[in-house]
Amino acid sequence: MKVVFFFLFFVQSTMGFVQCAQSISKDLASSTAIKSTTEDTEKSKSIWSLDSPLEHLFENNKKWVRESVEKDPEVFTRLKDAQQPKYLYIGCSDSRVPAQNMLGLQAGELFVIRNVANLCINSDFSLLSVLLFSIEVLEVTDVIVCGHYGCGGVNAAMKNKDHGLLEHWLHHIRNVQRLHKSELVQIPDESQRFKRLVELNVQESCLNLFSNPIVQKKQATASQPRIHGWVYDIATGYVKDLKIDFKTEIKKYRDIYRLYDFPGGGAGPGMTGAMNVNMISQKADEAAEQLIGAAGDVEQKGFWGRIFR
Repeated sequence: MKVVFFFLFFVQSTMGFVQCAQSISKDLASSTAIKSTTEDTEKSKSIWSLDSPLEHLFENNKKWVRESVEKDPEVFTRLKDAQQPKYLYIGCSDSRVPAQNMLGLQAGELFVIRNVANLCINSDFSLLSVLLFSIEVLEVTDVIVCGHYGCGGVNAAMKNKDHGLLEHWLHHIRNVQRLHKSELVQIPDESQRFKRLVELNVQESCLNLFSNPIVQKKQATASQPRIHGWVYDIATGYVKDLKIDFKTEIKKYRDIYRLYDFPGGGAGPGMTGAMNVNMISQKADEAAEQLIGAAGDVEQKGFWGRIFR
């Protein structure tokens, strides 16, 4: 009799538990459905609503305007008419690298273009348009290519992994690894190898600028812009000048990339040399060697002329 009693009690308890579980499941499903509907509604509102969720940024802007005018009452009046930056900054899009702030510059003093891993690719029309405008119109005197340690783009290129569409961009960094593989494989510590690749990536971007016809043309006629390779250390806030020996690096490939006759190499002072779609002849190089060696003012020869000394 006791066995039958306990069996009936067990069945009743189990059925109660199942009913309870079903009730909880229904409540959860209902709650999830309501939450999902609410989230969908909120997402829809966030896309089309005229109410800005970024009001704090407008408040920040007002504060910035007040502080700027307090420091310089004519700042915006002056900026509305023109800009006269001396520097073109080519950097990474990383939000941790505040280009203008870290260099202590004000609005109107730095012309900027940024992309993933601060690449200078001569088929990038965005970069080319910025180069042309800043060099020919604004006449910047210096072009700064600035990478940063801990760059996500460089780190991604170090991995044997397909990053989808991004691979077409990262491929250029992989090429940097190929060009400098003999040096990189000698660095056993991965973090140090990562840092060195960041530096080499900056170096190759600078060399790409030297080979660019927009840059060469201006250097041939005006001995500017100068090109600099820097790296920003996010951990300290300091900028490091890599002090790249461009003279040695470019001299290796002058017969391939030189497009203009520089002062002392056939074109007169201030005159534009003819663009040469092929390699400059050996005879012209020898003549440039002799003329530049006898020239007095080194600063007026242009970079590609100076490397023959």
